[in-house]
Amino acid sequence: MQYLLGFLSFIAFLVILFWLLMLPLRREEARNLKKPKIERVAKVVDKRMNWLEDSSVRYYYFTCEFQDGSREEIRVSESEYGVIIVGDFAKIIQQGTSIKAERVTV
Repeated sequence: MQYLLGFLSFIAFLVILFWLLMLPLRREEARNLKKPKIERVAKVVDKRMNWLEDSSVRYYYFTCEFQDGSREEIRVSESEYGVIIVGDFAKIIQQGTSIKAERVTV
């Protein structure tokens, strides 16, 4: 009986911990949805990948040049990184802290 109570307490602890870790992500997502969606077209002038040492975590980046001549490095998902190549045009969609890139075919 004590083992069962201990096991249930451990499961309850994990559920509460998971919920507490997800709460800030939900808040950020809600704040982002309240922000206006900004769409700009840019030329991808460089790509790079960075990974944490002794880890399998990888981060993917594009350097984009916008129509006004400004450049910005944006972090993208692995799928976006794999589809867009240097020289392509991409539609950069920014809403709050959320940034997505879509390949534009001309």
